[in-house]
Amino acid sequence: MVQGKAVLVVSSHVARGSVGNRAAVFALETLGFPVWAAPTVLLPWHPGHGPATRIVPPPDQFRAFMQDLARAPWAGELAAVLTGYLGDAGQAGAVADLVAALKD
Repeated sequence: MVQGKAVLVVSSHVARGSVGNRAAVFALETLGFPVWAAPTVLLPWHPGHGPATRIVPPPDQFRAFMQDLARAPWAGELAAVLTGYLGDAGQAGAVADLVAALKD
């Protein structure tokens, strides 16, 4: 990957802890990559630490968000897409469509 090109990270976001987007964004930015972060689910902490509220974007809103990213005037800045934990199985199709659009 070309240094200075951006990475889109599509994964979970936790309020407490260092997993999902929190970990990936930190690591990539530390390495010098600009990062776009797209949350798939919001969690107060890692699910392994006990039950908690999950906020998952409705499928139509998540798909629209992915489409907006694909059409963004800055989409040419992206060199890679890193995916992680999806909040809903239906998000996979929206992410796949985003990747396909970015390749065009």
